[in-house]
Amino acid sequence: MIKSSTARIITKSKEFFIKYKSLLTSCHLEVYPGSTFSDLDSKITNVPVDLYVVDNQAGNFPYEKFIKNLNSDHTRKFLINVGLEPPETIKIPLPMIQVNPGTDQIPITLFIENADKLIKREKAQLELSTMLLHDVRSPLNSLIGYLELLINGTFGSLNEGHKNIIEKAIDMGDNALDLLEDLHDVFREEQETLILQQQTFNFNKVLEAVLAIVWVKADNKNIQIRKDISKDFPEIYGDDFQIQRLLTNIITNAIKYSPKNSRIIIKAKQEDAKFIKVSVIDTGQGVSEEDLHHLFDKFFRVRQKNKFKKGYGLGLYICKIIITAHDGKIWAENNELGGLTVHFTVPYKK
Repeated sequence: MIKSSTARIITKSKEFFIKYKSLLTSCHLEVYPGSTFSDLDSKITNVPVDLYVVDNQAGNFPYEKFIKNLNSDHTRKFLINVGLEPPETIKIPLPMIQVNPGTDQIPITLFIENADKLIKREKAQLELSTMLLHDVRSPLNSLIGYLELLINGTFGSLNEGHKNIIEKAIDMGDNALDLLEDLHDVFREEQETLILQQQTFNFNKVLEAVLAIVWVKADNKNIQIRKDISKDFPEIYGDDFQIQRLLTNIITNAIKYSPKNSRIIIKAKQEDAKFIKVSVIDTGQGVSEEDLHHLFDKFFRVRQKNKFKKGYGLGLYICKIIITAHDGKIWAENNELGGLTVHFTVPYKK
């Protein structure tokens, strides 16, 4: 069953609320609990809402606060501004419909109906895609399992040629599973349903588990990975599995783009009273300023002349999804002496 579109009316006026509630009969209505705009914080705006209706008839709607706390994923969201137009200095990140009370410039009822249909259709497509991804993973896992039985000699010995072919088939299957996992998280994020299993955990132990996974790739290029983290580093509050995926993506990326015989440094320190900051520093070529602003975009891949790098441009985008779910930040910058540093922050307290 496709979920209804969710709408939120933000106003101080009871009459305004009643009027627009009558126009939103096809939507699930999230009632704004405050009587003033002063409590317009992230608890109000950073929730899965498809359609916002805001009362700006007096021209005092706090758009800066609204936009600051708005959920970073604006897919499928719409904004209906009733009253005075927002100041030109404020950039509205959502598709906006301007409604002037007392005029018939905008057939608002028709707009709401069409917007609701569009939102439902996109949600249906996302749900179908998520189900298909889930259904494909099971037979692929089984296929890899059968191949591993063959290479382990369960059904008889194999020559080196057979083993080589099966090993490549297993590698391709594992890569396909990784891609499906990334795509699944992308679709879950589009539906705003990326749920974390949060608890306190030891960051050093999670990092050690990641290094045990990536050391072979680093060793093949004779890349040294050095940690600059104290043993008594504070525990992190978050999803240790997702943080492990995050670190694996970032460090693997650093290895991929670093030259042979180079070095990668991982630093972590307490940023403030709530967050810790982790930095992964490589000594590669860095990226252009143009690419630097798009590193965490979906399907973006760094362009390098005469070089082809495998991948789908989802690794760092998945990192952004994970960090955003933890209420942290992630960014990258070129190093003065060459190479790239990826920083992220995560809370170390509940």
